[in-house]
Amino acid sequence: MAIMNAKKILFCSPNPISTRLGAAKVLVELSQQLTQLGWHCDWVEPATLLGDRWHSLKGNHFRQIYQQKLTEYLQAHLGEYDVIDCDYGYLPNFQAVPQPNTLMVARSVLLIHHLATANIPKIKGSFSFKATIPSTVKSLLFGAFYQAQLKKQIETIDRSLQTIDLMNVSNHRDKSALVQRGIPAGKVVVFPFGLTAQRRAEFHPTIDPPAQPVVAFVGTFDPRKGATDFPAIVERIVQQVPTVRFRLLGTAGLYRTQAEVIAYFPRHLRSHLEVMEQFDPAALPTLLQDCSLGIFPSYIEGFGFGVLEMLAAALPIIAYDAPGPPMMLLPEHLVPPGDVQALVNKVVHLLTNHEALVAARHWAQLRSQAFRWEEIAAQTSDLYLARLEQIRRNQSRKG
Repeated sequence: MAIMNAKKILFCSPNPISTRLGAAKVLVELSQQLTQLGWHCDWVEPATLLGDRWHSLKGNHFRQIYQQKLTEYLQAHLGEYDVIDCDYGYLPNFQAVPQPNTLMVARSVLLIHHLATANIPKIKGSFSFKATIPSTVKSLLFGAFYQAQLKKQIETIDRSLQTIDLMNVSNHRDKSALVQRGIPAGKVVVFPFGLTAQRRAEFHPTIDPPAQPVVAFVGTFDPRKGATDFPAIVERIVQQVPTVRFRLLGTAGLYRTQAEVIAYFPRHLRSHLEVMEQFDPAALPTLLQDCSLGIFPSYIEGFGFGVLEMLAAALPIIAYDAPGPPMMLLPEHLVPPGDVQALVNKVVHLLTNHEALVAARHWAQLRSQAFRWEEIAAQTSDLYLARLEQIRRNQSRKG
């Protein structure tokens, strides 16, 4: 339902606005739906605050300058908006920004609190890309110093979260983690991500599996996403299903090129791999059309767009039981994080059991339809409006 009087919301993103970037993609698609509901949506991205120099700023240095400039921006423009929606890891100094009649929302696309407890395996062998890794991932890969940095960052975020009105997360485990850290449960809301009707219509899934077994993965190739487990996963599945191929899509990140990803695997497995470091989002339905099922051995997610899009292509997904994917998947399609053999067993069972695979593909297609941006945006709009009304009613009483 459209709102009677247009409300204005400002999305503050520490990432450039692009549908090719997961965190920004969420904001772009949500804002499009909110606009249709009558909201006026504006953006602040790094270039808005820092100009071209933002490209040269890294890690904590970028965070500090971004937060300072965002604080200054809000001091100048806060009165223009009913809602401010910011990435929770890059919150401005709200104490320096008077906000009596504005709903201040912190949003998590990936809750780094989980990084402090997740047992993500380290990169095997030599590694020369340290400079390209975010500091929160470095903490897991390169020692106690970065662990201490991560702990300090989480403590700073927790203090900042005490000053906001609402925390928006995309899965229930994120909410539990925040509540355990002392954030009031009533302040944390869970809204998953979704697909629009237009995007869903671009997929043309067939329930019958292809004759050639192809296992898909959509995501960057890095330790958080299970890169260190992939060689063993591929090795053990190939041993039982020798004709299988693996299609890895959107791998660019820690390993920037196709060659770097393939080189991570033993030579005898490379003929089973298809690696595409980048792809046009419009091409994804076609790239998934002849795949049998998907895997997603990620140790931490916010939600997992790759999982949802594979489901829309009628691909059942076998994933680690880590924050994010359980919002979408059946318990029987989840295995403990790092349990390679359990994941392999479930994949092999589906690849070698036609009836089970057909049933799983049918379920996957239906399951994807439960996550609709249109409905999620409407629920978000209703909640934001209700909380905004409550804030202004309380402020009026004080006045």
